[in-house]
Amino acid sequence: MAKRRILRNAALAVVAGCALTVAGAVPATADTQATVYTPGDTLNTRSGPGTEHAVNGTLQHGATVTIECTAHGTPVEGPWGTSTLWNRLTTGAWVADAWIYTGTNQAVEGPCDGSGGTDPGGTGSITEIVGGVSWTVSQYQGPSDWSRANCWMYDTIDDELGLPLCSHPGIDIAIPRGTPLTSPVSGTVVIAGGEGGYADDYNPAAGQLRIQLDNGDQVILGHTSEIYVNRGDRVSVGQSVGASGSAGSGAHLHLEYRTPDSSTPSGQRSLDPLQIFPQ
Repeated sequence: MAKRRILRNAALAVVAGCALTVAGAVPATADTQATVYTPGDTLNTRSGPGTEHAVNGTLQHGATVTIECTAHGTPVEGPWGTSTLWNRLTTGAWVADAWIYTGTNQAVEGPCDGSGGTDPGGTGSITEIVGGVSWTVSQYQGPSDWSRANCWMYDTIDDELGLPLCSHPGIDIAIPRGTPLTSPVSGTVVIAGGEGGYADDYNPAAGQLRIQLDNGDQVILGHTSEIYVNRGDRVSVGQSVGASGSAGSGAHLHLEYRTPDSSTPSGQRSLDPLQIFPQ
């Protein structure tokens, strides 16, 4: 289980035992009810999935809401980290998932049609992507103490991909070097090797494997030590595509997910892979 989810649930367990108990704070059920968690403050609702949309109301801490569908939008930092996930309520208003307790850091409803969100279709789980080996997240998407201390590595790409300053644009999955990798999605290989910042420490000819889905979204597997497919190849979910490698902090797989977004300089927005791929 990812560390962020553990921290999220642990935080609610602590809150439940003190004076700031969130009334009815339970994991989302079939009717997708969830709880606003903004101790000492209210939560703005908006007309669309992002902070660029107009504020159209407020919700009180502890309020129960019903989620109708979800989309990805502006990253928002809340009690349990940074999230790009936004929830549309049955009232028609939008709220940032970072301030809503649903019991999980993944979407609890399907994508909203025409909302600007993304639907990658069938995807592999992270466990399947790394061939079933034990894994942990060594660095999450978004700003962290480490990424702030090394902001020079990200100060250009952050703005390009619509992320807060000093953000790591994906997640790093700690696994042994040489771990077999399978394709997370079905799509077309658009990059198969090289690409500087995604290189492997020992085999620079490998490095970045980028797959584009038919809907325009892209997945990046970074720091690979081997790549078994070529640019232009069609790949399917679960297909063997390479092996993991090493970079900087040690052996790991860098996993990124990007979706088209005309509001960013690059025309793409970085989304949190933990909110796209089952774990």
